[in-house]
Amino acid sequence: MLDDLDVSGLRYTFGAASGLTNLTPQAGCAGDCLTYSRTAAGAVGLTRVINEEAGGCGNYSLFYNCNEAVPGTVTAAVNASTGAVSITVLPAGTHKFTVAYENEVGIWGSYCFTIIAA
Repeated sequence: MLDDLDVSGLRYTFGAASGLTNLTPQAGCAGDCLTYSRTAAGAVGLTRVINEEAGGCGNYSLFYNCNEAVPGTVTAAVNASTGAVSITVLPAGTHKFTVAYENEVGIWGSYCFTIIAA
């Protein structure tokens, strides 16, 4: 029976954003990639917890534009154990980020969000 399991089909899902810092959700967003506007100049942050029991060892990662390294003009980090995202330098413009979590056996999940910084 265990031979029938396919790890590639297992995915973590994430709850609603909490701990919004200096971010306002934009109405009318559809799908998993939500859009926020930066409320004022300065740092922004958010957290989305994993819905399933993660268990074991795993880490969060933060990417820019889905799968790129965060550019030098942006200072951003994700807490590798809690998933809390903190962005302290964000120039004006539209910025898309992806947060991913993967455990030690390759089960993973991700979500994206966009920030519009005036």
